[in-house]
Amino acid sequence: RVEEEFGAHAVSRRLPVVLVIAKEVQHLPWESIPTLRVTRQPLSRVPSLAFLNRQVHLLSQPPADKVQERRCRILRDGVSAESVFYVINPDGKDSKRGFRSVQKQFWKKQLQTFQQGSWRGLLDEAPTSAHVKAAL
Repeated sequence: RVEEEFGAHAVSRRLPVVLVIAKEVQHLPWESIPTLRVTRQPLSRVPSLAFLNRQVHLLSQPPADKVQERRCRILRDGVSAESVFYVINPDGKDSKRGFRSVQKQFWKKQLQTFQQGSWRGLLDEAPTSAHVKAAL
């Protein structure tokens, strides 16, 4: 088992890891790798090094205006768990272009975790205007 293999290292303080993943393998749930889960490795995913560089630059500069100040605060402090609304696979199709069964199983398990907190959202359902209004 992974837990036994890592022993005391499973609870060590760790610096965050930022994943920049190639387009061809972005669909894989890298965040679910057992080693990362067991060690509670802080992990983020970004679309490109240019994006990461821009975020680092934004956080290292004093905000120019209220909008930039709000953006920096979100990047620095994160999003409140009480204000999350997710939409996963809104067309509900399980085809090549929609969710494959493995992805669907992953998300159903992940949603159980989300719903233990205060996250709200939709799986396999397109949001209506009422959903959007309630989420905002």
